[in-house]
Formats: sequence, C-alpha cells, structure tokens
Amino acid sequence: MSNGWTVNDTPSLTLRLELPDHFWMTSTKEFSALIRLADELGRAAAETEVIRFVDELEFQNELRYRSLRASFARMKTPVEISDVKRGSWIIDALLRPESILLALAAIFGPTIKNAYKGSNLEERILTFIRDRLFRGEASRRAVEEKAADKPAIGNLTIVNIAQPTISDSPNPVILVELKRKKPPLVLRERFPDNPEELRQYLDHLLKPH
Repeated sequence: MSNGWTVNDTPSLTLRLELPDHFWMTSTKEFSALIRLADELGRAAAETEVIRFVDELEFQNELRYRSLRASFARMKTPVEISDVKRGSWIIDALLRPESILLALAAIFGPTIKNAYKGSNLEERILTFIRDRLFRGEASRRAVEEKAADKPAIGNLTIVNIAQPTISDSPNPVILVELKRKKPPLVLRERFPDNPEELRQYLDHLLKPH
C-alpha cells in the first residue's frame, strides 16, 4: 500500500458491554456470560465484515460459499478483552483488523486464486481493510441481529444497542447495555445504605426460589 499505511493504522472495533451493578455483586457465572456474549457478538460483527468484502467480489454462489466457509473456519476467537471496570460492570472487547485480515486471507484457496488470477485480490483486501472496514453501520446491524436472535444469556438480558461517540475510545464503539432478569443471591461486602434498596433485597431473599 502507498503512503506508508499498515494494518495497525486501521482502528479496531470496540464492543462495550455495560451491566449496572447497583449493590449486587456480579457472580462468576454472570461474568463468564458477559465474556461469552462479547465473543458471540464480536464473531457476528467479524463475519459480517468478511461477507461485505466477499460480496464486493461478486463470486458465483459456489465460490462465495467456499470462500466464506474457509474464512469463518480461520476465525477462532475474534475478540480480545481489553478492559474491565467495576461499579457498573463495563467490559471492552476489541475486534482488531488483524483478525479480519486473517479471515480474508483464507479466501486465497486454489480454486479462488485460479478464478481471480490477475485481479489484484491482495490489493483489494488491503484497500478494504484500509478504507471500509468497520465503517458505516454494518457491524452494529450484525450485533443487533445476533441480539434479536439470542436476547438473553443466563441471567442477563440485552436491553439496548447503540453506536455512540465515546470520548475515551479512539475506536468506533458498539455499546451493548444489559440488565439482570432477577438479582443474584449474593451480597456485596456490606449491606446497601439506602433503606428502600435494602427492603428490595430482603424481599428478594424471602421469596421462594
């Protein structure tokens, strides 16, 4: 590529999962569910970006199927957890351009190489990574569709998905807001100070489970 561009110059996509904590302590099971959800949503976004590129090449149906199957097989765990904050739980998961590049590189199987010989596929992949990856709303729509297909995971439910501008993130961000179906049977280090919150918690403890 010209002008000294490298893959590292393309921003990653941040999936930010937020779960209000209030006076409840997040259980190990809930925390594992958050990490699992980040992976599932990240995979949906990554697969959509790969599909965007493959569709630009206008493959015949059989080639399209083979290329997508090869690409998705290379996509092991596309996201990495970059930050975890307590208070309300905030988990940032990064989907890096490198993971998309590896998936796109799997397109270069012998059949597709022969079909597109001389068409500068490598250059087209790098141009896509540089100019169009994570641009627009395709990744957010993919996350929304995945959430609609599976709106709950364990005790957690997705309540909103947005694509805000967040000042503390240099990357495009997809915000996923969650809530609990019911409070966990776990206390923090101390009882809540607010009498109404304490009453709600005691009511919960006295209910049959």
